[in-house]
Amino acid sequence: VLMDCHMPDMDGFEATIAIRKREALAGTARTPIVAVTANAMEQDRQDCLNAGMDDHLSKPFSRRQLQAVLDQWLPAKLVPTPHIDRQPKVSDKSAEAAVLDQEVLKQLASLQTSEDPGLLSRVIQLFLTETPKLVEKLARSSEAGDTLEATRAAHTIKSSSSNVGAALVSLHSAQIEAAARRGEIDMVRASLATLEKEFAAASQALEAELAQLELARSA
Repeated sequence: VLMDCHMPDMDGFEATIAIRKREALAGTARTPIVAVTANAMEQDRQDCLNAGMDDHLSKPFSRRQLQAVLDQWLPAKLVPTPHIDRQPKVSDKSAEAAVLDQEVLKQLASLQTSEDPGLLSRVIQLFLTETPKLVEKLARSSEAGDTLEATRAAHTIKSSSSNVGAALVSLHSAQIEAAARRGEIDMVRASLATLEKEFAAASQALEAELAQLELARSA
């Protein structure tokens, strides 16, 4: 099971606990459960393990990293390919090093095929189109004091920005998400200006990436 940790109603931690209880009552074999989340801190990994999950895969991840997890947790007869060592996780300090993490963009580009050469451009365009709506939703919910809606909006921004390598946007939205979960709505409001500034910088950088991709296609 690839488990989303922040599903609505019943999150991934609750779902894992429920699965483990059902397995114990029925006496069935343990199902491997791997958390798939944008949270890459060691404490996040430990929280997943404490809930009964077996492993932790932080987004964005490459096909090599996914294959490594499948190699480890699926029965050998289902995974005929050789084991691939996992790549090291990106630390918070390295995430702050640049507006865009070029390695993430390279991973997205590696998923393109001759049949679908425009995948990276579409992902970037989707982020640039949808994220302003989420930032606006976050602002409205924080103004209304709706911590649940603020948490959801911040979590989505965190995940989507991580997926396009917008490291600082992901970092600040993660901080806002944590504050909203704690009910600290004043902190959420105070952090919005920084998030908007970082999103503007990331947007500019991503627009430049799109322009380069367009030049490459027309060359």
